[in-house]
Amino acid sequence: MTPASSYRRRTVLLLLTFAVLALAVYWVLAGSPPEPQRDHTTLQGVPVTVEYSRSASPDDLMLPFHPGAEVERSFSYLVKADDGMAVTRYAFAALNTPDAPDEVADAYRAQLPGNPEPELFEDQRGKRLVLAVGDDDEVRKVTITAREEGSHIELVRTTRPIMPRRAPTPRLPHETPA
Repeated sequence: MTPASSYRRRTVLLLLTFAVLALAVYWVLAGSPPEPQRDHTTLQGVPVTVEYSRSASPDDLMLPFHPGAEVERSFSYLVKADDGMAVTRYAFAALNTPDAPDEVADAYRAQLPGNPEPELFEDQRGKRLVLAVGDDDEVRKVTITAREEGSHIELVRTTRPIMPRRAPTPRLPHETPA
């Protein structure tokens, strides 16, 4: 295994870890998409606000929508501490296009930093082309699955959770003996 291949595999595993975390947050905090688009909760004892949007934009994903593709569904979450600091962000979009998977992969490869090579994954769900890039702070992933007439595209962007700090507990000054 080459160092580049090892790095890509670690990037994909990191993305999958964040995706599982984001889905867990979704099912625990939201259950179903909340009617209000903002919910207040606690994360490890620290108050946070979860902002939910029923659609994700290319800006949320930091990836363009494939030209001519139809958006099947999308959503995004932004978790913020009460001081306004972003804790984590997760955005997802599913698209359908009449274009072939290789054509879609070539288009996204040109859009991603470093022009990553698509990797072929095959399991019980079938064959998928996956392009993923990431660093310590963020991961972006494009998954392309062949359909009878074109391709199904899933776009994901997630940021590394930065846990908010708890507010310091005020302490009473030490009493001095009389």
